[in-house]
Order: sequence, then structure tokens, then C-alpha cells
Amino acid sequence: MSIGTAIHSLLSTDATFAGIMGSRIFPNTVPAKTSFPFTVYTIIGTNPTDDKDGVSPLDEVLIQLDIYSKSYDTAKEAANRSREVLDRYRNLSYSSALAIDRAIFEDEKEGDYDTEIGVYWTSQDWRIRLNRTAIGAVWFSQTFTGTATSTLTVTANSGNLPADGAIEITLNGQLVTGWTRTGSIIALPFTTETTDLIVVRFRTLADGSTAFAQTFTNVTTNTVTVTENSGTLPADAAIDVYVQGLFTADWTKAGSVIAFPYNLSGDEVEVQFRILAAGTAYRQTFTNQTGYTLTLINPLPTQLAAIKVHVNGVLSTEFARTNSTTITMNYELYPSDVITITYYV
Repeated sequence: MSIGTAIHSLLSTDATFAGIMGSRIFPNTVPAKTSFPFTVYTIIGTNPTDDKDGVSPLDEVLIQLDIYSKSYDTAKEAANRSREVLDRYRNLSYSSALAIDRAIFEDEKEGDYDTEIGVYWTSQDWRIRLNRTAIGAVWFSQTFTGTATSTLTVTANSGNLPADGAIEITLNGQLVTGWTRTGSIIALPFTTETTDLIVVRFRTLADGSTAFAQTFTNVTTNTVTVTENSGTLPADAAIDVYVQGLFTADWTKAGSVIAFPYNLSGDEVEVQFRILAAGTAYRQTFTNQTGYTLTLINPLPTQLAAIKVHVNGVLSTEFARTNSTTITMNYELYPSDVITITYYV
């Protein structure tokens, strides 16, 4: 599936946008005698990622979306809806060969009103990031914003969710526990607020890997003993530990025992881990950093959803994978920050 076909599919299957445009969404040019309103999408250019070992694993495609209407209000309504449909859209399994990593709105402008035919024109510029390769197991991430609800309906991967242990939910960057799942619906143990940012992140374990999660409540010692997977734990980089919903790297492992360098005082501890039938887990921690860029020792996966960045224990989505060994944050780091990056390849 081409990126143009993907854009057409997203717009034409959106009931609101299709209600304005009907089926009048065209690539490059418009058939003669087409009635207004209509939309034209054009691929302006493609910026590949340089990879000395092969073809580009990540492309940035520049797309222009032009909306024409004899009604100014209709043109603006369609332009606003296209942003609601496309802006920040991502689908890491749109096809086996094409994964939309992110759709980013760049610019919008209005053309001069054509007095001869009475037409208004609105033009949008988009930057679409495409992952052109895939790993054996596919990662998905879906963000929910601007809603007050106690249930989340997952549509990523057509709503097909893996076992609970392969699902991670964060609220404003902190891990959420105590949720339950029925099919593609996740029931939260509370009602969110419209200002909350909820992220559901999961991995389809197509490569034979198995995910586990175990929660310990009211912990008053400095250790927890994992019994999931018969207490067999993987390498440290494939284990994530959260205390009161905050990610921490301040622990050690001895067999099935996770030990902290301090006594807990009635805290909740969540231990997540993956037994990797294929692939390797990596973790790298950065301290005393300034600027925006972090350089990794090992190559990063191409899928952003396969990379977790925690800043001071809070999960951050404000980063980009600049190349195979570089993470660029969307904000400036301070020397006091502790940044931990975990990823699977």
C-alpha cells in the first residue's frame, strides 16, 4: 500500500470528512467536470534516512493537501476535519511493508478567492514519517486525550490486544495498574479528566516472545519475589520496575528476587518483563546531560513504539529517533535529569 492510498483511505473512511467531500478525494489532479467541493493530495517529495547497510529504514514524505469549495465555511470545515483525522496519526502495522510512524501537520494557507468560478482554496502541508522495515514482533501505541472516561476502546492493530502482560498503560507518564480488559476495551480503576494524557502501548508477540507482569501491593521491605514464569527472570534490560507508578532503575536482581537499596513503606511495585525468544533488550541510562541529543551504544529499532524513554521516572513521548543511534528530545535536558532508554531489537 502506498502512502497516497493510505491518506486516501484515512480521509475517505472518516464519516465526517466523507460527509463533506463525498468520494471526491483525488491524487494529483481532478477529473473533468468534478463538482465542488473536492480534495487533491500530492506527494511533493521524499527525504530518506541514510543507511550505509541498505535501503532507507525511515522516510519522511512531504504531502500537500488542497481543498476546494464554493463555500468558505465548507472549505474551513473540511480543513479542520482533515487535521483531526491526520495530525499525529500513527499506525505501525498499516501494512507489512509500510508503517506510518507519525503524520505531522506543518502549515496551512488560503489562496485568493477565484471570482470567475467562485471557489475558495485551502492548502495544507504535511510531513509523514514512514517506517519501511519491521521487526518480528510489532509494537503499537495509542494516545487518548481530551476525554473524561473510565474505559478506553483500543483501535490500534484493529483492536486486537495481546495478553495483559504485554500491555502497558500510562497516565501523564506514570504507569497505571488495576485495570481490566474485555476484548478491545480497557476499564480503568478511575475516571480520567479531559486534561489527562493516556497512552496504551502493547506488543504483538509474533516472534514467540512472552510478556509477564506482576504487581505487589503494600510492600514494606526492600525486596519482592517474582513468581510469574515460575520466577525465571530475563536479563536486566528486559525487566521494567515501577514503584508507585514511577519507573526506577534503582534495583538489583538475584534469581527471582528484585532488591531495592532502601526499604519501601507500603508502596505498590510493578515488575514487567519479557522472555525474548528472538531479539535482544537494551537499556542505557544518561545523567548530567545538557542539550537535546542522546547517543546510544547499540542500534535502535526503527519503530518508535519499541523504544521507551523515561525522564526522572516519567515516561516521555516527546522524542524522535534521529538515526540508528541517536534520540533527540523535544525539550532541553538539565544536568540533574536522569534519562533511561529501553528498547528491543
